[in-house]
Amino acid sequence: MRSSDYSDLQETYKPLDRTHMASLALVTGMFPQFDEREAYSGLVRRFSGLEKTERIDTLSDLLSSAKSASQRRFLDDLLGQVHYRNGIWQPLNYERLTDSGVIVPHEGDIGELVKELIRTRENKIVSTNTELVREDIDYLKHVKPQNKLVLNSKDVIRNFAERTGFELPEKYLENGRMTEEVYRLLEEHGFTFTEALKSAVDVMKTPKYKDRQISVFVIKRRNGDEVRIFPYDLIAGTELFFEAAHYRPEEFGLRHGSVHDDDFKYHGKNIFKIPKRTHLRGRKHNEVTTHYLPDVSRPRDMTLEWLSTVMDCNCDWGLNTGNFEIRRGRMTRTATTHDIHSRAVMLYLGEEGVLSEEDQEHPLMIYPTAAFIRHIDKFRNNLLVDGKYAGHMGINLLITEVFKLVPYEKLFTAQKPQEQSILRHLYQAN
Repeated sequence: MRSSDYSDLQETYKPLDRTHMASLALVTGMFPQFDEREAYSGLVRRFSGLEKTERIDTLSDLLSSAKSASQRRFLDDLLGQVHYRNGIWQPLNYERLTDSGVIVPHEGDIGELVKELIRTRENKIVSTNTELVREDIDYLKHVKPQNKLVLNSKDVIRNFAERTGFELPEKYLENGRMTEEVYRLLEEHGFTFTEALKSAVDVMKTPKYKDRQISVFVIKRRNGDEVRIFPYDLIAGTELFFEAAHYRPEEFGLRHGSVHDDDFKYHGKNIFKIPKRTHLRGRKHNEVTTHYLPDVSRPRDMTLEWLSTVMDCNCDWGLNTGNFEIRRGRMTRTATTHDIHSRAVMLYLGEEGVLSEEDQEHPLMIYPTAAFIRHIDKFRNNLLVDGKYAGHMGINLLITEVFKLVPYEKLFTAQKPQEQSILRHLYQAN
């Protein structure tokens, strides 16, 4: 996640508008890794509104040569003067920016848009009218089967069996009904959440799924209820954890007690305080209720426990996505959401040493790779959809399209990454 000031919550998480994106791209284009830096310097000189335009030349020189501490301080000061929220920028001529190649118009479907964004560098803005979020689809509550991918479905389990090299019962391949024999095979071969996600990413590349607009992953529990996991929340929850653990660690924890207390129960109800991304209405944290968690003290012995995980959050996102399904006029199964804050709970437990050192590859602990974060940053900061920010659900749908193009190993890792690969400053050379 790119931000100019992680100690300022509003600055960290507030989406960029068209002017901000263009200003950011122009200054970014002055960095030495970009061949067009001279042309970008001219555009910054034209639109930044600095009274002393020679400072742009000084900025360009320092971006290439700043070595000493005093030079770096001066560089930071100059970058602050041309910050996209500084208020000194003149009205931008978007037609000129398009002619100059700063804004790249795009026409095509969402799949082609993702390919374009993956190719695009951080000094460009892709502008599209491609419809990301269709008004006729409810992506949050009553999600249609064609917009879901079930992580313990027959398609995913069959892919896992093929990758792992074991045979599933013929009857299961015919009807997809889970039996004790199937559960035993999955446990024996290590069907963890990580392995299920790997197989789901493989499955999304198959002809059956490549033309479907998958908006959510689903875990079907044995009683028919389901847990929904929005792909963007896997990334945003990781970013929230790293940001809050570094800048506001005191806001983490159980509502009562500590994860180190002898009476802490993994199997049972606990309420965690998880920092909010922004302090709306005076609230500094949300509360995640863990009705059932895997026994994280021995994850290798509890391979399938992730299928029974039940967590919910009192945040607006959790309340808007966790609901009861209504089918043919009848209330049926409960749907809960493993959201941003639930993801932060799992990472918090690992950070606090609840997991032993040899068991860091817990079934629910995965991290986005640095390359994946960079792609998502471009969805947030280098994409205009009808002249606006793509929005949370739009980015979520773009991410599921990435799954159709990129191997799992380039998307997620089980190893805890360096903080700087998750949290990056906006203006940096690399």
